[in-house]
Amino acid sequence: MKTTTTLILLIFITGCASMPPVDPYLTNMAHYERDFEYCKTLSEEHANVDHSAGIGAGIGAGFGATIALLLGLDVGTWAALGAATGGARGAASGITSKQDIINDCLKEKGYQLLGV
Repeated sequence: MKTTTTLILLIFITGCASMPPVDPYLTNMAHYERDFEYCKTLSEEHANVDHSAGIGAGIGAGFGATIALLLGLDVGTWAALGAATGGARGAASGITSKQDIINDCLKEKGYQLLGV
């Protein structure tokens, strides 16, 4: 279960916090890559994925334990399942805001992002 959750979380991280596409014929790609790294660093300073994941895990654990108590199921198992699900959702929401920071930063630097 932990391996699956970790794998899903890694897919979110690598898939969401990525370099947005630009037209390579209209863009100096060396400058774009440098600016992307700057914006990525900026997003890491301002988006707190760990905080979002922790809050999600706490809420999920509480929800899972409550459901287990109400249905007479194993509280530990359901709390762990809720924590894993809530943590992944919380981390994904933090990553979304991280990607938004990257996109906004690049737009402010004058890049026209494709599909964003």
